Amino acid sequence: MPSSNTAKPSAQHKDRPTRIFRAMWDADGVYFYQAFRPSIAEYAVANQTFTDCPDFHATRMTWIKPSFGWVLYRSGYATKANQERILRIQVSHEDVAELLSWCVCGHGGGGSMGRIQWDPERDLQHGDGQDPRKMPMTRAIQIGLSRDVSHLYVHSIRKIEDVTELAHQVHAAHQKAVNGKDAEEAMESARVDLPQEREYVPHMELEDLRKIGMDTVGQWSREDGE
Repeated sequence: MPSSNTAKPSAQHKDRPTRIFRAMWDADGVYFYQAFRPSIAEYAVANQTFTDCPDFHATRMTWIKPSFGWVLYRSGYATKANQERILRIQVSHEDVAELLSWCVCGHGGGGSMGRIQWDPERDLQHGDGQDPRKMPMTRAIQIGLSRDVSHLYVHSIRKIEDVTELAHQVHAAHQKAVNGKDAEEAMESARVDLPQEREYVPHMELEDLRKIGMDTVGQWSREDGE
């Protein structure tokens, strides 16, 4: 479950973007998204693992994203080459904390085994048919894992689900919005079941959360026992 260092956001700073880890999560774990070529996605869903998949190379930098809107932006709603399938991947709370403990915040990486980037969030409720709307004042976490940490991630996966059809449904709704129909209304009429992403606090010490750039220390109040 989320950290016992329960933290709640204080008044948001209006002069800079917020960095809050938002994700779909439950008692069993946190859900991340990745886009793959069909051969990798089909193997992963059928076997519930990437292990021994001929086309999957865990030695490369692996980027995982808890924001569905961001993976839609990155993959062009699952239309770009080698990104035609989107998978939703569950990782336990304990393993999320372990993966993050190897990461540092920044584009350079500094030789670390993992890297955190905070990029503008993408709005699932609005789009121009090309991309989900950019949200400059809200940042979404991107987690880059290299070498041994990528292998750790692969072995920590608990469940894999194909959500490509959902990506296409959102794309269709955003295209209707371009033609004068509200995207939210279009998704409601199409009964698009969007992931419920909410604030998530990894099971880590506040100092470690600061290391990965989360808006916590000095902005969130610590309330033990919740």
